[in-house]
Amino acid sequence: MERLGHRIRELASSGVWKAFSLARNGTPLSHLFFADDLIIYARLDLSQARLIAATLEEFSSYSDHRVSSRKSQIYFSPNTNPETCASISSLLGFQQVSNLGKYLGVPIQHSRTKCSDYDFILDMMRACLNG
Repeated sequence: MERLGHRIRELASSGVWKAFSLARNGTPLSHLFFADDLIIYARLDLSQARLIAATLEEFSSYSDHRVSSRKSQIYFSPNTNPETCASISSLLGFQQVSNLGKYLGVPIQHSRTKCSDYDFILDMMRACLNG
């Protein structure tokens, strides 16, 4: 997995991989790892989708690990052209979703985050401390 991270970083720093910024002038994100889970960020176009597919295939060839398309999901910005979404989803073989849900109990948000979105963490801590 570390080698895959190095490859993505190499492609991003050379400008081939078009990383995604969460804010104007923000730090561009290309990927995030946690254990054997990976979140990939990239600009939306067919050439970037082909680059992602090729990078994941390259990773599979040298590691003998395969990306599970059954477990993989893809999220598009709500104002993305539906035909573009369908083309990219089909190319990568990932299920298109409108919300990525939670990761390790924490919601993955796609809109403005409010303090109340994290009340569940305080509730869990209170329950543990009371127990």
